Amino acid sequence: MLVKVGTGLGFGLASASSDWIFGGCMVYDLVALAVGQSGSWRQLLSLYAMGSAAIVGAKNYAIPPYVSRKEDYALTSQEDSPTAQEDVNDRV
Repeated sequence: MLVKVGTGLGFGLASASSDWIFGGCMVYDLVALAVGQSGSWRQLLSLYAMGSAAIVGAKNYAIPPYVSRKEDYALTSQEDSPTAQEDVNDRV
């Protein structure tokens, strides 16, 4: 019983604190584990997978991955960096 509770808490906390790629990998892993099991453990892992997917989905809906949370973020201008050809010519 302790393993089942620990698994649920661990995957739930990891889903809440991860980015969308790692969260998706954890959901995939839980689905794969559920497919390979039988009985009540299979049903519990399926519920954990759905719960983790809901956490990751809600988190990404609230804060999309393409939105920057850094206010001091600035793109570098194209004029500041040399092109690949200029870089090669400088090295030769």
